[in-house]
Amino acid sequence: SFYYNNDNYCVLISNYRKTRFPYFITKVFTLVMVIVIFNSLLYICYLFIGIIGNKNFVFQYDVFCFFIKSVLISLIYGFLSGLFIMLLKSYFVILISYILFIVSEVLVDNSSGVVEVYKILFPTAYNSVSFIVLILVLLIYFLLLLIKYNQHEI
Repeated sequence: SFYYNNDNYCVLISNYRKTRFPYFITKVFTLVMVIVIFNSLLYICYLFIGIIGNKNFVFQYDVFCFFIKSVLISLIYGFLSGLFIMLLKSYFVILISYILFIVSEVLVDNSSGVVEVYKILFPTAYNSVSFIVLILVLLIYFLLLLIKYNQHEI
């Protein structure tokens, strides 16, 4: 995690700024793999139950895209939570990400200018946001987290 107290075991590894980046990348890579594996298992269960439970089950590309979007959205809110943890140094700030997600879910049908920007920055699976926008938002949160992690003093 990116919580300060759990990050102290890496003092020897990340004491120098040059070696902090590989440590950060391996930490993020591990978290990304957990999310991807978990969502992949969910999709495999969906396919397995559909094939066994329904004789007329048909693979739908839209459902596959929905699962891919859910992976990207999970990563977005994971990076956002990590950023809040780095900024406020508490695990309870994860609730902020959850509240932002719930507000975005409530605003799905609203289409004013400010709400559209909010729905881009805090997407849900039901927003009509493209994969490219999701990846760009993911990269923005990743870079913000990387910048904050490099400023983080051990």
